[in-house]
Amino acid sequence: MKRTVVVFDFDKTLTDRDTLFGFYRTVAWGDRLFLIKRIFLNAAGVLYKTRLIQNHTLKRIGIHLFLKGTTRDELENAARKYCKKIELNNVYWNYYKKTNGEKWIVSASPEIYLRNLFPDEKVAGTTFT
Repeated sequence: MKRTVVVFDFDKTLTDRDTLFGFYRTVAWGDRLFLIKRIFLNAAGVLYKTRLIQNHTLKRIGIHLFLKGTTRDELENAARKYCKKIELNNVYWNYYKKTNGEKWIVSASPEIYLRNLFPDEKVAGTTFT
């Protein structure tokens, strides 16, 4: 018996944008230092674009700036709230939904909101410790 496994990326494949900063914004919007933290993240983004730091370092900086000190319950609540804002694109509706076989969504995006967005799907993403 032949088994088909199809893997889809999430950011910029099933959505038209990167979703990580939107999650940061949902978690940390009320923080009085939010705009200053965003400036630091943008500066780190410039360092990444000029290849002075690697992608994992950029993500580590973002997690430190926006998620440090956040409880698991707060992250879960923010994930449920954020999922309502994510817009899936035509690739999701026209290809993913119509694909037969075992399907996976694989992403560097946090599983905490991917699992909320796709509760009945197989998802592999970044987990927070």
